[in-house]
Amino acid sequence: MKEEKGPQITVLVISLCQKLDMLKSCIFALSRVKTPIKVKVLLQADAENIEKARREVSSVPFPFHLEVLKKEEASTFAKNCNTLAEGTETPYLLFLNDDTFVREDFLFAPLRVMEADKDVGIVGSKCLYSDGLIQHAGIVFFAREGYRVASHVFIEYEGDHWLASVPREMQAVTGACFLIRRSLFEEFNGFSTEYENGWEDIDLCFRVRFEGSSKVVYCPSSVIIHHANQSRKSSEFDQKKNVETFLSHWSEEVVIDADLMHEPEYKRYVSLA
Repeated sequence: MKEEKGPQITVLVISLCQKLDMLKSCIFALSRVKTPIKVKVLLQADAENIEKARREVSSVPFPFHLEVLKKEEASTFAKNCNTLAEGTETPYLLFLNDDTFVREDFLFAPLRVMEADKDVGIVGSKCLYSDGLIQHAGIVFFAREGYRVASHVFIEYEGDHWLASVPREMQAVTGACFLIRRSLFEEFNGFSTEYENGWEDIDLCFRVRFEGSSKVVYCPSSVIIHHANQSRKSSEFDQKKNVETFLSHWSEEVVIDADLMHEPEYKRYVSLA
């Protein structure tokens, strides 16, 4: 008789407790997934809002292991992710924004990709806006004012557009929803804390590719809804500094590939990652 495996994935969710309805919706969607998982949630806010968020999370009937951590002092996305990943034991970690809504089967394909090819280190999902248009189908680079700038590709295309329905290796994928081997995450000490709420996901993709000799893959059959910019406000942070930090490490490795993605209209949809 074949022994049944326990959960292979720990889902890690960070919430600043600003949109409690979205946080509850995120946890509710996770409660319905068809793949056994463990979930760890980090609530970062003042004590009053943490307690409100804890009650919202606890009100969701949850069939899997659910652990809620609390943190009152402010911190960056990278540091919070690294803290949340400490002590995990599953082979895979899935980082997920709290302003997302996942489909029941969204983990099937990424897990198959990982298990079929040991050279794959990170798998990113297709992210849709709530109206069904594409928010993320991988990350590409183009040149602007002397910079190599990252952009989500195929932004605002129809969700089932054929160009965004092809699995492919990418330079990077968004940290709003990506699966990574825990062994790799630990090998590279998680997200780099040089970044302040931006570009740490792209940096980790580059480290996994160039220092870990592993692939980063976009998986279009894994689909989630992402209410972009609801979980954190990018305008509060200096993204120029993050870009400069990234390029100080990776300017020689970046490939200008927006045109190679066969997207002639990409200039209309510049979206800093």
